[in-house]
Amino acid sequence: MLILLSDGEESDPSILKNLVNNKLCKKIRKNFSTDNNKMFMGMIGIGYQASDNDVFHKCFDENIYNSEHQLISESNIIDVDDLSTLTDKIKELIRKGQQTDGISKLSDGQN
Repeated sequence: MLILLSDGEESDPSILKNLVNNKLCKKIRKNFSTDNNKMFMGMIGIGYQASDNDVFHKCFDENIYNSEHQLISESNIIDVDDLSTLTDKIKELIRKGQQTDGISKLSDGQN
């Protein structure tokens, strides 16, 4: 599971766009997914509307559309303006992403 927290303050907005266009998010999903478990990626925008950013949707919502490009799940992008709700929103994304066995590909499952 990967959850990105961002305040939207990018020194160069083209960096993320270039990374996403060069398939960074697809590569992350491919390298950390198995046949039975897909890598979950979510994003929380803190104090700004991350959900208005098409680049974030291209990266974080990639797996929630069917082959006809119809939305089949809620977006993995959450906007938080009230910091008192931040913990709840993080937990919300974690619950949404709990479709795996919890064993990282970086672990042999013994530790």
